[in-house]
Amino acid sequence: MRDRIRIAARLSLLFAVLALPASTAPAVEPEDGPMYLTDSHGASGVVYCMLSMADVDPKYLDCAEQTLKWLMHVAKRDEKGRIAWYLSESAPKGHKNRRLQLPGMPLAAVLFLSAYEKTKRPEYKDTGLAAARWLADVGADKWGTDLGIAYGWGWAFGQKGRVLVPGHSHGLGKYLQLMLQARSLEPDHTFDKALDGILIHLKTNAVSMDGGACAWRSFQWKHVKDKGAILTGYCFGQAGVIIPLLETAMAMPDHKLSDGTTALALGNGGLRYLIRRAKPAMGGYVWPYMRFDKRSKNSGLGSGTGGIGLAFLRGYQANRKHGDKAFAAECLKYAKGAAEYALARIERAPEDTRFVGGGGSGGFGVCGGAGGTAYFPMILAKALGDPGYAERVKKAAKRISGFLIASGTPVGDMLAWPLTGGERKRHKVREDVRTVNMALDYGQTGVVLALAEMGKYTQDKQVLAGARKAADFVIHHAVKTDHGWKLARFVRIDAQP
Repeated sequence: MRDRIRIAARLSLLFAVLALPASTAPAVEPEDGPMYLTDSHGASGVVYCMLSMADVDPKYLDCAEQTLKWLMHVAKRDEKGRIAWYLSESAPKGHKNRRLQLPGMPLAAVLFLSAYEKTKRPEYKDTGLAAARWLADVGADKWGTDLGIAYGWGWAFGQKGRVLVPGHSHGLGKYLQLMLQARSLEPDHTFDKALDGILIHLKTNAVSMDGGACAWRSFQWKHVKDKGAILTGYCFGQAGVIIPLLETAMAMPDHKLSDGTTALALGNGGLRYLIRRAKPAMGGYVWPYMRFDKRSKNSGLGSGTGGIGLAFLRGYQANRKHGDKAFAAECLKYAKGAAEYALARIERAPEDTRFVGGGGSGGFGVCGGAGGTAYFPMILAKALGDPGYAERVKKAAKRISGFLIASGTPVGDMLAWPLTGGERKRHKVREDVRTVNMALDYGQTGVVLALAEMGKYTQDKQVLAGARKAADFVIHHAVKTDHGWKLARFVRIDAQP
């Protein structure tokens, strides 16, 4: 079971892109200096991409470990030994970023457990489990229930009275993933209760529909014009909870709640909703509201067809072994359709394609950017074991990697992807200042992760060389301290470490 959990956690983490939460904190002076963040916009993004790069060249493992060392140094440990992190260590008291890092903590915790799997260093396991216990207990402490995480995660966003349900980045998906992985490494009643609490929460808050379909309503995101919309993607929507539900079903096939509800039944209900929402496009399928837009064209991971495709692949795998064989076949149809949409977009792109946007349906990183486009097709090709299909995916991965590398800016022997267009305006960066967003979702560490994974899959020397140049830029701009390495969210191309 541990091997299955480790693989599931690795794949799930590929899409663990975390956006900065909104805040109701009182206004204070802006942060003085760089924001040394602990989520995927900072340290966690660095760790994740460098753990992947370590498979390309062992020297990159040192960057991951130095960043983990910094995360351990800035962790807040309570009297019970449980660990939590502030979002930003440089933010003054009262600033919106000076708060315990919810919902980003599960990513950091899973990264420690993943680093333990790679290195077997016990301090990584201890740190990851201590963070998991904090997350499992905090709900119980706050809401007076031994179900812990089952209740009240809306308060992390200052949205009291609302619950955090769908999605991975802003929902219960990553909490479920963490508790499942923690439980596999160290069976503990605390993790069991938290896992059951999440299942109860999802069952209680599901919107039931005819035909066995169900869905979970999202937060009233300010970006969504249609306040009744149900988001479908991985980062913020249905796929983000369906995937860990089905991974739970595969790891614990006999587990059920007291009323007989299983993780497989909940996950399948979510898949049936996604089937209803599928729209034929470019020989495959696309879904509305994969993030915030009704008319979606995104083929990335977190907010595109990639995350939804993975949900259907998990549905195929779980039902083929533990459920309905006919439904498994239907899930595979939609998984292939999600991959086909991404492949068609890559294959039809002009040879001189360059990416000039920083987010949405374009850009650089793994969530909504070019870096994530080939990700799910690679996962699907490995699962299918079809040599002909795998060759097609390899060609597509080489092609999009070439576009991505050509879109980078040479900085000495390194490569960087500065903010452009709308992202520059959004972050209030002057046009004459070349600034790089180091985040995993649309930024530099996301490019490193994407090129590393595509390079390992294709074994293409040019792709691997691009991955090294991108990773070296991250290392070059790390701030090296006696307590490990930290990285600002934004860095100037001409800045020195």
